[in-house]
Amino acid sequence: MLVFNIRRVFTVRNIQKALIFMENNGFTRSSAVNIYNFYVTNIKVKNLEKLCRALNCTPNDFFEWREKEGEEALPETHALNALRREKTTEINKLMKDIPLEKLGDVEEFLKELKHKE
Repeated sequence: MLVFNIRRVFTVRNIQKALIFMENNGFTRSSAVNIYNFYVTNIKVKNLEKLCRALNCTPNDFFEWREKEGEEALPETHALNALRREKTTEINKLMKDIPLEKLGDVEEFLKELKHKE
């Protein structure tokens, strides 16, 4: 089953006030609430693009594939398998366990990742 999971992206980006973020990026309060709370069965392409621009991501980052019970399993080579998501761990929780003297290493690593093509 293909699932639209916007909360995953907000968690990864450490955006704790998602509705305010969405309002600040051109969504009405009601649209933001509906999208964030999964009350939509479809989303306009222009709104999807607006989210991607604001969150620096692609549409694929919002979708995940979950096998539905009783559904025929996909072959390992099927393209939808690329949308299977492991549980997202909040980076802030991980950072709490890193000794302070190693945070510089983390910062350098993140800078390298950011500038990598």
